[in-house]
Amino acid sequence: MAFFDYDRNGKKDWKDNAREYYLYNKMKEDDASKHNQAKEESSNDGKSNVGCGSVLLCFIFMFCMMWLAMMVDSLCK
Repeated sequence: MAFFDYDRNGKKDWKDNAREYYLYNKMKEDDASKHNQAKEESSNDGKSNVGCGSVLLCFIFMFCMMWLAMMVDSLCK
């Protein structure tokens, strides 16, 4: 039995039941898709960490190479 008179005809009939059944199933599908989407997003976190780590390693490598170049340059003078 429907909880709301969707077509506002003054009675809760089979049309209201059908609409409420459709809305209930649509809500369940949306919740399931959000749950699956959350799983997919959480599994992609490792990929972004690898990217951040590689950028950090490149930055440290470049810093060390510049420091080494400055040290060698100062020794040659």
